[in-house]
Amino acid sequence: MLHVEYVRDIHSNYVVIKGITDGPCGYRTKIILNNNIEGLLKVELKFIDQMDLLYYDITGKKSLAATYENKSLQYEDIKKLLTSILKTINGIGEYLLSENDFIMEPEYIFVGDNLEMVDMCYLE
Repeated sequence: MLHVEYVRDIHSNYVVIKGITDGPCGYRTKIILNNNIEGLLKVELKFIDQMDLLYYDITGKKSLAATYENKSLQYEDIKKLLTSILKTINGIGEYLLSENDFIMEPEYIFVGDNLEMVDMCYLE
């Protein structure tokens, strides 16, 4: 069972995922830690209190759920959003990553002001 929390420090905001059972030692984790992949949130691995924690940097970003909490999506918004998500999913093939490892919930998809680019959480 994964546990997610939000952490804020002096300069940054993070989504922290803890409770990784198998340990982040696979090649996919190494790829997302060591590469700047368009459409994926930047991530850091920290080991605190005998637990592996993945810190996804969400500084200056808003989740899709928070963005559209009080307003509805229009056709053009949905089109831009889906195009951005598909671009990200298709782009990870260059890094031999699986499209099945995204966290596809609105709370973990982060968007800019114009929905042209999304940043998503990837978890092996």
